[in-house]
Amino acid sequence: MNILNLDNLIVIAYLLVTLVVGIYKGRNIKTFKEYAIGDYKFSNSALVATITATWLSAGSAIGTHEKVYQFGIVWVVIFLFGVVGIFLFQLLAPRIYKFKGHLSVSEIIGTWYGPQARVIGGICVALHSIGMVAAQVGAIGYVCHEFFDLSPMIGILIGAGIVVIYSSFGGIKAVTYTDIIQFAFFMVAIPLIANIMLIKAGGYSGLLEKVPAEHLKIFPNYGSVSEYLFLFLFFAIPFFDSCLIQRVLMAKDKEQVVTSFKSTALVMILFYVLCGLIALSVRTINADLNPNNVLYYTINNYLPMGIKGLGIAGLLAVVMSTADSYLNTSSIAIIHDVVNPLRKSSLTSRQELLVTKFTAILIGSGAILVAISFKSILQIIIKAWIIWAPIMVVPLYATFLGIKSNSNIFKLSAIAGIATVVIWLIYDIEAKTGIDSMIPSLFANLIAFSSASLYYHKYAPKKLNKPIMPNQLPSYKEARVAKLRLQS
Repeated sequence: MNILNLDNLIVIAYLLVTLVVGIYKGRNIKTFKEYAIGDYKFSNSALVATITATWLSAGSAIGTHEKVYQFGIVWVVIFLFGVVGIFLFQLLAPRIYKFKGHLSVSEIIGTWYGPQARVIGGICVALHSIGMVAAQVGAIGYVCHEFFDLSPMIGILIGAGIVVIYSSFGGIKAVTYTDIIQFAFFMVAIPLIANIMLIKAGGYSGLLEKVPAEHLKIFPNYGSVSEYLFLFLFFAIPFFDSCLIQRVLMAKDKEQVVTSFKSTALVMILFYVLCGLIALSVRTINADLNPNNVLYYTINNYLPMGIKGLGIAGLLAVVMSTADSYLNTSSIAIIHDVVNPLRKSSLTSRQELLVTKFTAILIGSGAILVAISFKSILQIIIKAWIIWAPIMVVPLYATFLGIKSNSNIFKLSAIAGIATVVIWLIYDIEAKTGIDSMIPSLFANLIAFSSASLYYHKYAPKKLNKPIMPNQLPSYKEARVAKLRLQS
């Protein structure tokens, strides 16, 4: 690898600037609260940048190009339904903001469902976040191998090492300000690449003439209409990602929350449309590529010097901006929501801060091991969401919609979700049906939560009419006693 090559110099400059800014911006953090959510002084543009940078990941950037190249604009539409999910999240964001002062999503869960639920939630957040970090770390290794002919392990150590250093040292401030840099890189790179590839494809007219007709259909013959409608619906459902909830808790006020998420949605529309344009343009030029390598091939073979370096830096930015966010939330979850509540005496803010920084380093190291253990980045992401969805999504909806419940209902629904995942694994149902366990386990959690809540409300009407906090609601035994008293 020729280090003095212009493209390499651009990438090295990006990595160094990211590292320096991350350390500089996080240098004055004194309390755990500052480390977790900052000081409520982030601007609208900073929030938009960090929300967008966190939302986009290796799956978003590489996956969009892969799917559109292979199946056409239907996958642009599918990803745009993810933007619908951002708009829906924005509608619920003011309700989430009512929990201002909380430092994590698990702490919110603890307020609503009790201390045991907080610990369970903290474990879920940590495991899910570690999986997401591992997926991005694996992508960093693959990018470095593809463009610089480095071994994936060396690439992982370089890229992940930089992320771990600034994220563990500077907390959410380092993450946010490096997200701004990363946002700038990929939002400059993507339009430039799209413009170059469109010209090579012969402009819009040449693109429409050469691209297969099936690629321009909303419902192509590659799958059934019902399958695509399911994907539209699935992508539109907010899964209350822990990092996005953290961004809500960072905001100054409700108005900033709403404005930031609306602006993010608009940016995401532009991003997905441009990615689709790149993929279709490449399809007209070369129809024989491996879909998994479309973006890598495009950057390596079609971009002039300088723009190629910007494209590589932009791709690294997409991956690193997601990795640092999940690294931050996972370390917070482990110490603030699992270790501290289980201790007889809580850590001081200073102790909690120092231990969390050290934990972030350990998690980063663990994520490297996970990334090495899995060959597929997509496989890691799916496993990470299988940890999150069957336990956390339904209770979070209930929390933000103000539906009263208690710790027992939370635990019962969690058991139902986990049991479904275990059954799927034992009987290898995914291999037989082609359906992974995430959606069935999510529905199992929903059914258990809804059924238990209906039972609970039926047998404790008087108790539930009192204006008390949900985590103070009576137990099932008390509910049963209430029913007997009503019948006597």
